[in-house]
Amino acid sequence: MRHSGWILLPVCLFLVWTGLISAEQVRISSVYYHDKGSSVQLTSLPDSLTASAISLLTSCDLRYRLSVSDSLIKSMVKSASCLELVFTEAWTVRTLEPPLYRIDRILIPFDGLYATDTSSAAAVIFLGNGTYFSGPLGNSSGLPLRAKLHKSLAPYLLKRID
Repeated sequence: MRHSGWILLPVCLFLVWTGLISAEQVRISSVYYHDKGSSVQLTSLPDSLTASAISLLTSCDLRYRLSVSDSLIKSMVKSASCLELVFTEAWTVRTLEPPLYRIDRILIPFDGLYATDTSSAAAVIFLGNGTYFSGPLGNSSGLPLRAKLHKSLAPYLLKRID
């Protein structure tokens, strides 16, 4: 029994090294709603909304071949409605589409050029660590969850305008 600590030590070191943590442990620093050029920082969102966004991310099973630049992100934010979550620290997320991704932010377009249309059931998510990187992910069955997430934001946007 005196060597039982040696078995747990490599596992603990691996989890610390990779940064693998559960979605429940992720902390959100800022939430922004971008709507065709105007941006609003949202506060006091229920955990269920951020959990839905994380769920949409962790069940991604597609990777798109798209070169992502700062100008593309700025253009998207000016021309579409998007939800942006910025995490308190970078973390490693495991999706259904390998590999692991080290991220500190995600951007979910609800409409516009980079959101899928209603003829597809997919939802697109841009990932970043400091800045957004190429190869956004897709959730092939994520459209209903994305639509529910977008609809759930409405009361918080109305409160913010008043």
